[in-house]
Amino acid sequence: MSKKIVAIGGGHGLSMLLRTLDKYDLDLTAIVNVVDDGGSSGRIRKDIEITPPGDLRLCALALSSPSVLYGSSLQDLFAFRFDEGELDGHSLGNLILVALTRQLGSFEKAVEKASELLNVRGKVLPASISEVILCANSKSGLIRGQVNVENTPDINNVFLDPKDVLPLDGVVDAILDANHIIYAPGSLYSSVLPSLLIKDIQIALNKTIAKILMIMNLGTKGPDTEGMDGDDHLDALINHGVRVDSVLCDKNSFFISKNRKGIKVATENIRLNGEVHDEQLLGAYLSKVFDI
Repeated sequence: MSKKIVAIGGGHGLSMLLRTLDKYDLDLTAIVNVVDDGGSSGRIRKDIEITPPGDLRLCALALSSPSVLYGSSLQDLFAFRFDEGELDGHSLGNLILVALTRQLGSFEKAVEKASELLNVRGKVLPASISEVILCANSKSGLIRGQVNVENTPDINNVFLDPKDVLPLDGVVDAILDANHIIYAPGSLYSSVLPSLLIKDIQIALNKTIAKILMIMNLGTKGPDTEGMDGDDHLDALINHGVRVDSVLCDKNSFFISKNRKGIKVATENIRLNGEVHDEQLLGAYLSKVFDI
């Protein structure tokens, strides 16, 4: 029986991790954050009351494979981005998800249908389908919105509005049934933490018997994390009540210098260049540790 792996995060970091894991015989579930309010997703979210589709689209593409009928054509369509006119900057895949939501009556069903069309192996689940806004307390005051949070220095903590947002049905069960759980790398406050702030998800993470691995970033992502190091990134998760059992760091990038009771630290060569993880090296490490 394939091991059950749950990967949590958003955007490019989570999609990179999914591509890495997709090479192995696993039962994969991606739990994707839903606070994006920039770019194509932000424009859609402003015009239409809908869960931002961009990160879900990226993750579905990461686990997709050519279909018997259409080959890679549907993958190409979902990845296509307009570069002129009123649609400039929009991803066609995002617009397809909007159309499917209108046609099928819910964003959850739209993601399921898109996963079917893209021949996705595993499950891609939005952390929630409720309208939710990422907020932060900083030295400059209260900040609202994912893009604004990313561009604000000296953040003390982040939270969701509303604070009692519920996870999508199936998310908690996936966490409780998992053999391993991985926090994907990505922007700390706007990509890694948002899904982990949902109360029922935090409770499930504290309850699950699965071991939880955090993959450390290779560097800071923007003004919100300027001046932070690996210890600061890990402390941010702990201070927000997030469980971490182990951390994987690149030996030439951010690392953990302080010992913390109950948290194991591994330092490996997993960097390709700049702030890009090497999928082959990362996969080799994960396959060894998870025995897959």
